[in-house]
Amino acid sequence: MYFFRTAPLVLALARNEVSPRDQTYYLLASFLVLYLPSALGVSHLSGAYATWAHAIDVLFYISIVVIGTLAARAAAGEANRNFIMEFTCLLMPIALTTLAAAWSLHWLVIWSLGEELARWTWAPSAFNNSLRAVGTDLVGFLAFVTNAGAIAVIFARIVRQLRSVQAKK
Repeated sequence: MYFFRTAPLVLALARNEVSPRDQTYYLLASFLVLYLPSALGVSHLSGAYATWAHAIDVLFYISIVVIGTLAARAAAGEANRNFIMEFTCLLMPIALTTLAAAWSLHWLVIWSLGEELARWTWAPSAFNNSLRAVGTDLVGFLAFVTNAGAIAVIFARIVRQLRSVQAKK
């Protein structure tokens, strides 16, 4: 694999010499590279930077990407030389519809339970104390659950659709 030099990769791609396994590794690495700035705190997804909540965020998202990409790869089959193209083409519409639905539901819950959610957030409970101990609150936890759940659903939907693509070939 070529991590920093694109010229040899371009040549390998032009010659169709990049194996399906390496394609999977490139895709996995690209997801990790995209998430790395957040993991390092250069740009963070939540206000929980440099806390246990942030560390859990990073670990969880990386786990989902690794497991999801490997599951998608398994669904597409080792011999599928079009895995990256199929995965990438499926990713956009699936991610768009899943994220739109997940975040719409998230904000519906937040807006519907506004005052009640504020009371629950500041209520003395072991759960709320644990959330505060890791640097977040109930609203931050709900955002984490929404995002993590949406990402898991995206990969599950991609696996299902990749199997459909393979079945129709």
